[in-house]
Amino acid sequence: MQNNIYECINISNVINKLKLKKTNQIGNNIYVKCPFCQDSNEKNGYMKINAINNLYICDNCESSGTSIDLYAKMKHIYTKDAFKQLLKESPVLDNIPYVYNNPVKDENYRDIVYSSFLDLQQLNKPHKEKLNNMNFTDEYIFKNRFKSIENRSKKKKEICIKLQKQGFKLDGISRILPRFRF
Repeated sequence: MQNNIYECINISNVINKLKLKKTNQIGNNIYVKCPFCQDSNEKNGYMKINAINNLYICDNCESSGTSIDLYAKMKHIYTKDAFKQLLKESPVLDNIPYVYNNPVKDENYRDIVYSSFLDLQQLNKPHKEKLNNMNFTDEYIFKNRFKSIENRSKKKKEICIKLQKQGFKLDGISRILPRFRF
């Protein structure tokens, strides 16, 4: 079973999308001409693609990484942007173990929810003492909204209910309360 969504973008589909020329296939390993170090006249591919682990490595220039890294490097973009592009395009998600149907809310909405979430938290005495021992003033602590985040399931549920009563929809919000299902 795959650990995260980054591992689910199929590298075989990515190499097809990038139009990399396959030169050989042995088992789960596909060989292609390395786009970073090979010229078009060379016959054999130096880059080995592991279709099971969604990884690549070039035996010549030692370039390596995931399907997302390969796409990003080829397109000269950040991996974050490559990931977003690949998520939007089909069929790169053909081996994903779940359906991505809960899009993240926009930044402004998340900021409002997180701010309201912080308003519902307190700074406990031991944490405040640690901050004071690190030479943080009470004014600085207040201004920067230092809080102790509650970690008990019952309290997490209460906070979610309070946020929902304030009118917030929590789907599409990153898990601000770990291990609690909204």
